[in-house]
This record gives sequence, C-alpha cells and structure tokens, in this order.
Amino acid sequence: DIIKKLTPEMKQAQQAKTAQAQANSKLVAQQSLNQQKFQQKQQLEDQANQNRVQRDIVRESFRNTSMSQAVTGEPSAGGLEGSAETGNVV
Repeated sequence: DIIKKLTPEMKQAQQAKTAQAQANSKLVAQQSLNQQKFQQKQQLEDQANQNRVQRDIVRESFRNTSMSQAVTGEPSAGGLEGSAETGNVV
C-alpha cells in the first residue's frame, strides 16, 4: 500500500521534469563556457593594452634620449626623466 505504481500521467510528468533538468544543465554549461571565453578575451585585450603602453613608453624614452643628444651633443640625463628641450632632469 505504501508503494504505488506510476500512472501514465505521473510517468509523463517525471519525463518532462527530467527533460527540463537536462535542458537547464546544458544551458548552464553553455553560459559557463561563454563566460570563460569572455574572460579569456578580456585578458588578451588587457595584455595587448599593457604591451602597447610599454611600447609607447620605451619609444618616447628613446625619442627623448636621441633628441637631446642631437640638439646638445650630449646624452640626456636618462629616459623619461630627461627633457627633450633642455636635456635637464625634470
């Protein structure tokens, strides 16, 4: 009396719940994958931006060093600290 046989309606409801659970599981997995892809893309963009900034700093440093030497005939005080106009340390 405690255990009842499943009626066709109960079987159908159980199958519907199982199908819905599987669909939800696939959706969660897809969302997780999309989030991981987004984070990886963001990391690559951040790294590219950092590399671009570093490149620009080095380029400007060389420009200041060579500009000072071309104008005064002497090397500048050093890197970003040298002023292109005067060759003095800022």
